[in-house]
Amino acid sequence: MCRSEVSEALLAAIDYANELQPEHDNRDPYFWSHSARYAARKALAKASDRNADWRLVAGVPNSGIHLCLNDLHVVRVLRSVWNTTPSPGRNKARRDAWQQHRQLQFSFKDGNREFPPTDLILDWTTDDLDNLVMHLGMPQGVWEHGSNPILAWRVPLPSADSLEELSFEGGEDTDVPVSLRIDEAEMEAAEAV
Repeated sequence: MCRSEVSEALLAAIDYANELQPEHDNRDPYFWSHSARYAARKALAKASDRNADWRLVAGVPNSGIHLCLNDLHVVRVLRSVWNTTPSPGRNKARRDAWQQHRQLQFSFKDGNREFPPTDLILDWTTDDLDNLVMHLGMPQGVWEHGSNPILAWRVPLPSADSLEELSFEGGEDTDVPVSLRIDEAEMEAAEAV
């Protein structure tokens, strides 16, 4: 998937929305969210022009972000609600997507395997320090606002490619966390790729 492009666009969008409303406690959450979505969509439109594996779906109202992967799967990029996947609301297109209605229309064959088109949701939010938090999930039904989501699965996505904060807990006989150290030359080589 185009995770790095999405995370870069969202990180830039968070910065953009924060610049418009720098006082965290006095932000209008609706204006902040729309500002971030608008900036992310603009960034993804530029990135989409350079990529053949995915494209930004045109004509989605309210600066909505829908990504089409390999002309088969649709990923809706939405702001999380209460740190989880948002409900479809009353929108008929969303309700159909959350119920995976496109699966009934056709499927894609690759050798002996058959892949139905899926409607996925990449929901994102920020933590207390404005760090990006993303999850990718596949809805399997419609749920009401405020109730538990009906998902086949939902997995966290790393929001940065950096390995600096990666650490592993030591064995049972020690309580010292072990951090991964990477030589600067290795980091420069990895970034050049």
